[in-house]
Amino acid sequence: AGASFGIPVQQFVRERSTEVYSFLPSDTAKMDVNKLRWANFTAISDAGSHSRLVDGRMPKDEPVDGVYEALVVPDALSEMNLVLGNVFTIRDDKVKQSIRVKPVGVIEPKDAGDLFWYNTSSSYKSSFLIGLDLFDREFTAGGKLAIKASYWYFALDYTKMTLRSMNDFIAGNRSISAHMAGNYESYSKNVPALTTLNQYKEKQAKLRILLWSLNVPVFLMLGFYLYMVANLITDRQKTEIAVLRSRGASRTQIILSYTAEGLVLGVIAFLIGPYLGVLITRVLGASSGFLEFVQRARLDASVNREAFGYASLAVIASLLMTLLPVLLATRFSIVAHKQQQSQANKPSFWHKYFIDIILIGISLYGLQSYETRLSRLLASGIN
Repeated sequence: AGASFGIPVQQFVRERSTEVYSFLPSDTAKMDVNKLRWANFTAISDAGSHSRLVDGRMPKDEPVDGVYEALVVPDALSEMNLVLGNVFTIRDDKVKQSIRVKPVGVIEPKDAGDLFWYNTSSSYKSSFLIGLDLFDREFTAGGKLAIKASYWYFALDYTKMTLRSMNDFIAGNRSISAHMAGNYESYSKNVPALTTLNQYKEKQAKLRILLWSLNVPVFLMLGFYLYMVANLITDRQKTEIAVLRSRGASRTQIILSYTAEGLVLGVIAFLIGPYLGVLITRVLGASSGFLEFVQRARLDASVNREAFGYASLAVIASLLMTLLPVLLATRFSIVAHKQQQSQANKPSFWHKYFIDIILIGISLYGLQSYETRLSRLLASGIN
């Protein structure tokens, strides 16, 4: 599961614990039998590498004469009135066989700031710590004691999270939730980063709408500019197109020749454009104004599949805008073209149907929408 998060896993801890039982000392002559000792068995993966031995010795990996050797934390000595080397036996009617444990060592964390210890050592003051393999063999698989809880703890390096790994992180969290729901009757999961990520996604959605409101007018102007340039070029080539039509060339053949020319230019732009856009974005990210460069971390911009998707749409749209004047020009023969030239003083299509007025109205509406959304975003605290 750690690899599915998309960011480095600094620590991974597995912990299991049994139900809490009453323990009585086997040697009643040396220990106070009136002291109530309620404790459980707990296993923590790789705990020995992150702790140091304060007193006693490390336990055996197997029961010795039917006695489980265990470690305890310093607070457990006073909490349960323990003495290392004494044997304690579970006294519970639900436990069918004799379960004995002997604390043989006291441990504490090597480093109080170690991410491994997501719980304080005092939280184990009522626990006998044994190896995870022994715990799974004797209790999880063996069924000698009832298992109360299992824990899986991931300490992740969130400083390495990017926009790309964010989606992997959310997908990994969903996968874990689905696994837990399908295998356990009850479970709880705490992912503090999800709150921040959800807030980021909400702000991202609002900013995406804002950016689209800025980009759409630019795209319309670019499309209009492409159409005007293509129309200007086609106007100068209308005589050649009309001659080709009079020589027997079909409209399809003429359009395909212009399509081939547009595809060559489009493929070049498709291959170069995204990388040139990344370079420009990085330069803009290093500036605070026009020709004012500052020393700060550059924008983390890169080319991905989505960028090439937008590039392909741009190529298709540009090709259509440049072919539209050609498609209109292929309708005329050489005679019709000469007649059209003689009637050049007629009002243009844009003026005849007030397309220019409509575009101005759309631009004004876009400006109003942009100012409204910007004021809402500023009111919500988004910089």
